Amino acid sequence: MPKPPPPSSEADAPLVGRLVHAVVIATGAVGAGWYGWTLGSSNAKSSALAMLGGALLLFLWSTVYASADPEPKYLPRFQVPGRALIGLEFALIIAGGAALWMAWHRAAGETYMTVAFIDLAVRYHRLPRLWRNEPHSAR
Repeated sequence: MPKPPPPSSEADAPLVGRLVHAVVIATGAVGAGWYGWTLGSSNAKSSALAMLGGALLLFLWSTVYASADPEPKYLPRFQVPGRALIGLEFALIIAGGAALWMAWHRAAGETYMTVAFIDLAVRYHRLPRLWRNEPHSAR
């Protein structure tokens, strides 16, 4: 029996994969927000830092895109080369994990980064295209 081709876009990916990816993004944003909350000395400052941390991570993850990426972004605004997008995704995962580590517990940060990197590896079909910066024809 021939192997099915990899999904050509996030819309073609299984529902479970899309849900795990959404949870990874949301958990990173919550971790960044939680760490922002711990930095503040008052309720107003803590709330502002929490919103800023989570919003910044979500903003970067949802607006930066590469023309070679077969998975559509929700609000594509800033185009970067494919290798820069891979680097940004790695940096956001590490930032979310480090924020969870510092705000709560080391095991939470490690577990988040493990799940996030597995999620990135499962969507392997997009990484070689991003690395070579090959334009995706469906855009």
